[in-house]
Amino acid sequence: MTDTKVKVIYVKEMRNMINYLKRYGLNSNGIIFGGLVRDEIIGTYYRQKFIDNGMDFSKYWDYNYDFETNYRLILPSDMDIYFKNNKDSEEFIAKITGFVSLFHGVINIANINNGSINNTFSYTNDSLNVRFKHTKITIIFYMARTFTFNGIKIEFTIDVIVAQRLDEIMQNNNSDHNIDNIEPPFYNLDFLCNVFVMEKINGNVSTRISNCTGTRIDDMVFAKKTEFTNHIIKNMIMFKTEFTRNVEHTDTEYINCYRIIKMINRKNNYYWCITNLPFIIFNKSDAPFDIDTSCSICLEDIKINEDNKKINYNDDDYVSINSEAKTPNNILHYNCFINYLRSEQQKKYRNPTTNCIECRCPFRNPFNFKDCHKLVSY
Repeated sequence: MTDTKVKVIYVKEMRNMINYLKRYGLNSNGIIFGGLVRDEIIGTYYRQKFIDNGMDFSKYWDYNYDFETNYRLILPSDMDIYFKNNKDSEEFIAKITGFVSLFHGVINIANINNGSINNTFSYTNDSLNVRFKHTKITIIFYMARTFTFNGIKIEFTIDVIVAQRLDEIMQNNNSDHNIDNIEPPFYNLDFLCNVFVMEKINGNVSTRISNCTGTRIDDMVFAKKTEFTNHIIKNMIMFKTEFTRNVEHTDTEYINCYRIIKMINRKNNYYWCITNLPFIIFNKSDAPFDIDTSCSICLEDIKINEDNKKINYNDDDYVSINSEAKTPNNILHYNCFINYLRSEQQKKYRNPTTNCIECRCPFRNPFNFKDCHKLVSY
């Protein structure tokens, strides 16, 4: 009897699983959108740089190897996929159910009520007045599981969105939009980096900019749209983007704040810089000026100067509430701010005069994330 060693590389297994799910979706006439497409563009860019640099592919899955291109290992946290009819979505769900069964995994399928305020995945703009069905699928695998080892857990979620026919007619009488032509993000784009969709056309996988963003991009002529697309991608590979959501509703700020937190909450050693928010996140090493103050939340001292900028700078991130400030005012620890913002979002405080939910900064001024779209330069 011999012992056999099995080496499980989490990111490698996760990447291969996502590729299977993506293939099933595209082959079932699905349109993939959101974070998965964004991360595919970023990962592919850095993968090509890895190849161009002539690096050792046996070390491809080592995050610490060729640090310049380690974003080649970026992984999406979930997948959003849209189908124009129930038949295609049911085919997709059947395929992934069989896939999960083949590898002895667990799958949970649940219908989501889009009318609830707690549903932060409000995909469509209310003015569109089109009905969608939302199904959330959770998949769990245990890699390298044995009688004595529980295995390494891999979990992934899929949000399946399906257009609903009304009286067997693809035209909603209360809308100027034909459902046949509607595609993600359904005139409700949240960030410029999420403007892309992926689909299979004539057997080939195509990634392109959406025609239904709900922004000025939709009306751009081809040359201008191509130029602006390049601008978006250049910022994406540096993890920079802008918040574009433009929805007028009493619950708007609740959803806005959730989506912003999801983008700026650091995971896997990276987070996004959203350049048109009423606050900025910066690293100690990039502090624009010397700082000698205290965090407005925990009240601990914050001191940044030329002498200490290079000390533990990888772990020291801060937030400045006023991005226009030219003096070191209103500085907070990054972690303090994220925890505060998450708590503020969950409060669902309503302005007694407007009845609108507000998310307020530590100094009790509204952030007004709903107005950020006005600062986007097209």
